[in-house]
Amino acid sequence: MERYVRKSLLAGHGNLLGPILRTEPSAGFGVDLREPPTHLRLTGRHRFSRYALDFRLTAQGNASVLVAQTYAEFPGLAGQAYRTAVIRSGAHRILMKRMLGAIATKADSPPDKAIS
Repeated sequence: MERYVRKSLLAGHGNLLGPILRTEPSAGFGVDLREPPTHLRLTGRHRFSRYALDFRLTAQGNASVLVAQTYAEFPGLAGQAYRTAVIRSGAHRILMKRMLGAIATKADSPPDKAIS
């Protein structure tokens, strides 16, 4: 799980809006809490929002279940406008589904290619 996060979310590549939004850290997310192998929390902020992405991994029989939860605050009128554009438009849901799909694909890969 953390390998995927490092390569995709923390690497900062593809973060075209980072300079416009003034994201901190520049990649958009930074590791806030690490409890291997079951819990990872990423946090970040920009001019319209403060946010966290919380990953929890649990065992269920012979399988593992990954739960990802997001939290955000959108202060002020500009924050509320941003929330409308990103959350209410469905863009956030689409991006989260894409991210979880990528993690699932990696998890189903042969062990030498699996995420950790």
